[in-house]
Amino acid sequence: DGVPGQGGGELAGAMRTALAKAGVLLSRQPADDGFILLGSMNVASGDGDAAARSRRIEVVWQLIRPDGQQFGQVNQANEVSAAQLAGDWRELAQAIARAGAPGVLDLLRRDRGG
Repeated sequence: DGVPGQGGGELAGAMRTALAKAGVLLSRQPADDGFILLGSMNVASGDGDAAARSRRIEVVWQLIRPDGQQFGQVNQANEVSAAQLAGDWRELAQAIARAGAPGVLDLLRRDRGG
């Protein structure tokens, strides 16, 4: 959601890979005792020469229970070059996922099943 171009698929895949490497069991279908991870991104519009060089991105990862209740969220923000946003998202998506995965893991560790 809000990820430019093909970045959404790259970002989702990168986060799946980061969580799987950390030992999180993943499924495409929500389980009764599992979570749904939703990711959204906002790319700030910019003005002038600075916007041509870099843009501020904000990523929010929301951990949702299957009943729709939000369990927690992880927020990320950083300046990213305009060239990265317009180009191949693979490396950028991996960097975002590597930075966000520890926060998601922390939330998962806090779960007491309730």
